[in-house]
Amino acid sequence: VAVAMAFCSVKAFSLRGMRLKRGMLDILILGDSSTGKGSIAEGLVNYFNLGQVASGESSTYAGLVAAVESIGKQWMIRWGLIPMNNGRLVLIDEMSSMSTHDIGKLTRIRSEGIAESNKVRSDRAEALTRMIWLSNTRSGRLLSSYPYGVTAARELVGAVEDVRRFDFVLFIGDEEVDTESINTFEEFD
Repeated sequence: VAVAMAFCSVKAFSLRGMRLKRGMLDILILGDSSTGKGSIAEGLVNYFNLGQVASGESSTYAGLVAAVESIGKQWMIRWGLIPMNNGRLVLIDEMSSMSTHDIGKLTRIRSEGIAESNKVRSDRAEALTRMIWLSNTRSGRLLSSYPYGVTAARELVGAVEDVRRFDFVLFIGDEEVDTESINTFEEFD
């Protein structure tokens, strides 16, 4: 349901006469290994044939937001995965492989939907992108070993202001649903 919510979230909406420019959801699904986070999320990306999947292990700020490169004597901005999927969805698997420093550099793009490059050449691009972040805990400990799920989220993401930017966080522990129940096939009438 959390993954489907991200797919169905609206680009923008009005609330009590005030236009909110960012309605697209930014969701974190944090949990133990082998709980189905990746298979369900990637399965829905494939089913809907929408969105792009990236690995946190190979995601850098430049790859997600922007990089400046020289082509001959010209400096060009190469927009990253998030602005290139403006109006669509990006799923980042294994967020724990990203540094908290790199996650912190995504604050503006996550809150305002604006990608910026302020290097040799400066520019801005709209990046109202639905985001789904999947991860195990940063320490590798079981989720149940934390006093609260949000404690694991803080360790994973870093700064409180970056945790706050998630619209929805789902915590999945490996003991929550019995493995036999998960693997039981039920036929519905």
